[in-house]
Amino acid sequence: MFKLLSCLFMVAAISSVCLTTASKADDITTGAGNELITECNQHNSQSKNSLWAFCIGYVHGVIEEHEDLVVRIFPRPDVKLSDNERLIYQAVSEALVREYCLPDNATREQSALVVSKYLSDNPDNLNLVAPDLVLAALHNAWPCPKSIK
Repeated sequence: MFKLLSCLFMVAAISSVCLTTASKADDITTGAGNELITECNQHNSQSKNSLWAFCIGYVHGVIEEHEDLVVRIFPRPDVKLSDNERLIYQAVSEALVREYCLPDNATREQSALVVSKYLSDNPDNLNLVAPDLVLAALHNAWPCPKSIK
């Protein structure tokens, strides 16, 4: 009986964390930095909790999506473009530039710490959408050399 109750308790606890994290993801994607700072300021807590893990995962997700966009939008030099594709490429490339250049040895946690510091140092920007704040934080910490943009 004790084992059954323990298993039920564990399932309930895990379900609660998963549901809370899922609702946080919805809030953060459409919401502002006010929600993101709550998660990202948890790195100072005594135990690395699910909110800090969410921050690390969220920041990494923004990085992965941005890198994917940059790779898809900016063709390799050996790719032949038609005149129409070249016009589209030029229009899009003016709108989307590489926002930051992560150091090769940067970890996921380090990137999340950069975002946490940026959010704490720039409270006036917390009304902005979270992905834009992540990109701004990474650009602030690791801007690209002029030749890469």
